[in-house]
Amino acid sequence: MDWYHLLADNDKFFTSLGNIAVFVQAVFFILSIYFIWRQLRETRRQIQENTDLTRAANAQKLVELSSPFNLLLIQNREVAELWLQGVANTRPWI
Repeated sequence: MDWYHLLADNDKFFTSLGNIAVFVQAVFFILSIYFIWRQLRETRRQIQENTDLTRAANAQKLVELSSPFNLLLIQNREVAELWLQGVANTRPWI
């Protein structure tokens, strides 16, 4: 058997194998980019949902904290007048 032909066949085999490996690597790279994009999109959606829930909780807490004061304004006319008057008739402290 001739060594040159054996080596030439092995060279073609390894070249083809290398080409296949480069192609498979490119496919996995594209898949990786796609999965990273999906993960970033999901993370952005979760952050937006968390922000919306936080806003709703803050609005609920604001109503909870201001309700007793608003009830006091409704029940007591003098407090309501003071509230409307504000600081218009007060003296400066300095």
